[in-house]
Amino acid sequence: MTIEQEERARIRAILGCASAKKMPKLADILAIESEFTAEQAVTMLDVAAAEIDSAVAAAAKPSAAAWRKNEPKAGVGIGTPEPIGGAPAAEGWHRAVANVNRHIGDDAADGKADAGWKRAVGAAGR
Repeated sequence: MTIEQEERARIRAILGCASAKKMPKLADILAIESEFTAEQAVTMLDVAAAEIDSAVAAAAKPSAAAWRKNEPKAGVGIGTPEPIGGAPAAEGWHRAVANVNRHIGDDAADGKADAGWKRAVGAAGR
């Protein structure tokens, strides 16, 4: 076997291993830019791939302490939130529209139709 054939076989062995498919950039560097043997490069790729798989698995599985930290509190659930003090927004808008309807006739006659809306928006904010 010639030197060129040996080098091509080394590169094929490195780029053809299973770990090279997971980390193609590292495999390219080891195959083309290094002087490692095929066995050494494949071992490095296998070790690096195992480390990455282990880190990904650990990150994907929360620890018991992390789970307890993010555990929902008693009484807190998914659904429509209750208003915090005061009337719900729909009630406020109902009062605002009723207020406008009471004053719309007077304001329209005086040419101040938007004054009722300003009062309504103010009332809805209370």
